Amino acid sequence: MGAKVQGIKDRYDGFGICNFAVANFELSDAALALLLNVIHPIVAFAKPPIEGQVIFDYVDCPKLAEAFRSFGPYSIANSAELSQQLVHDMCKDLAPAEIKSVRYFRPSRVGEVIFNYWD
Repeated sequence: MGAKVQGIKDRYDGFGICNFAVANFELSDAALALLLNVIHPIVAFAKPPIEGQVIFDYVDCPKLAEAFRSFGPYSIANSAELSQQLVHDMCKDLAPAEIKSVRYFRPSRVGEVIFNYWD
């Protein structure tokens, strides 16, 4: 694919514990970050975050998405899904502790629930 890994941060490398790992890639035409939820096999792509950024600008990368599908049972979340406004009904299947965190932190988009610094 011509992608080069620029760096990897696990869930403990930031300014707090998060529920995801980040791998920064340099492609021939762009830089992007791959986000991997550490609880569920959910992968997403975003513009590389700047230091301290906790809200991501999600993008689609079909080339890397296809590669990750070949590695196993990963669900590839697309930018439209992650950028959707979070509504109450979307949270009905969350665990009680997760619902408590959603009420406390008040995320506005789906991606803020899937990739967060609450853990």
